[in-house]
Amino acid sequence: MSLSGDLCVPTELIENQPAQMPSSNAILNPRMAIGESLQSPIRFGAFELDLKSGELHKHGLRIKLRDQSFQILAMLLERRGQVVTREELQSRLWGAHTFVDFDRGLNKAVNRLRDAIGDSVENPQFIETLPKRGY
Repeated sequence: MSLSGDLCVPTELIENQPAQMPSSNAILNPRMAIGESLQSPIRFGAFELDLKSGELHKHGLRIKLRDQSFQILAMLLERRGQVVTREELQSRLWGAHTFVDFDRGLNKAVNRLRDAIGDSVENPQFIETLPKRGY
């Protein structure tokens, strides 16, 4: 299973929900900066992504999601309906001055994300690989 593309989340699977104001003593999750332009929580299918708490839920139950997979999901939702290139994800996840095995790291993070939301490369419901273009 090779992921050599960009991520695209179908627009009809996502709906923004009104933002909830944090209490004055709330600590905002640093993950929130990923999708500051989005209102949180964001619903797609049976899932709800809370940018403020950094959590993903399905039918109210918390789903464990590693930070890089969370950031990928937030970026896909931020750019829903648009192609997101691997290079854009690399820039968001690791920045210009970090040297890592980018392809392996991104592939693992996308695979973990797909596992967490029950998606597949063969029959994508949320994350579609667009060969030579992105996701």
